[in-house]
Amino acid sequence: NKPRSGNRMLYFTSIRFEDEDGNETGQIVSGEPLGIRLFYECNGFVDPNAFLLDMRINDESGMEISSISTDSRGIKFNEFNNTGYIMLFFKKLCLMGGEYSIDIHATVHYGKRINLDSLTNAANLTVHPGKNGSVGYAYLECDIKN
Repeated sequence: NKPRSGNRMLYFTSIRFEDEDGNETGQIVSGEPLGIRLFYECNGFVDPNAFLLDMRINDESGMEISSISTDSRGIKFNEFNNTGYIMLFFKKLCLMGGEYSIDIHATVHYGKRINLDSLTNAANLTVHPGKNGSVGYAYLECDIKN
């Protein structure tokens, strides 16, 4: 069981890392594309215009090294079905070689944030050193959609 909190109006059921062809993977080479598919279940209406998604990448010691938030990007989501997924696609994920963990936080914002599901250490990813100097913390060009 992973540490989690929230009212579970929307909650994540599984997380899948994918290569650029959509094949499941648990490891990448730094600088390669990576998809993160967040499967969810919805227990009622979640306003897609108020929905926010935050993802944090932590290094081997648990220290946050990078984060991404739909709030600052102005991303608008489609209506949420009873079940579905949110896809994050990094065209070029540059991280130093090592082991990483991912935290996922789903909230809605109605004047203040209301926690739907926060999952700490939701998944682990192995990153191998990159080719052509594609290393470093962290280049996060990302498309997000549901």
